[in-house]
Amino acid sequence: MADKWKTIDSDVPYDTPVQIRFAEGRKVMLARLLRGHSLDESMRNCDQWVAEGDDYPPCWTEGACWESNHDEVMSKQPAQWRPAPKDASHD
Repeated sequence: MADKWKTIDSDVPYDTPVQIRFAEGRKVMLARLLRGHSLDESMRNCDQWVAEGDDYPPCWTEGACWESNHDEVMSKQPAQWRPAPKDASHD
C-alpha cells in the first residue's frame, strides 16, 4: 500500500528523493528539498526543491523550483509529498 499524501509543510525530509504533486492536476514527480540551496528576492538563503530527473514543469528552470525563475515568474510550488517508492530512489 502506498504512503498517504502529506501537506508540503509537514516534515519533508531534506536531501531525500520524495514524490511531490501540485494543487492542480495529477502530475506526480520525484524531487528533493535542499536546505538553504537558493536565495529569495531579498537575497536570503532559502530552501529549494530540485527535480530528480528530466520530468519537471517548464517553470522549474533547469529542474529547480525558484521564487522567481529566468522569466521572472514564480515556479509552480508543490502542494503535497510522500516517500518515494523504494525502486524510484536515486540514492
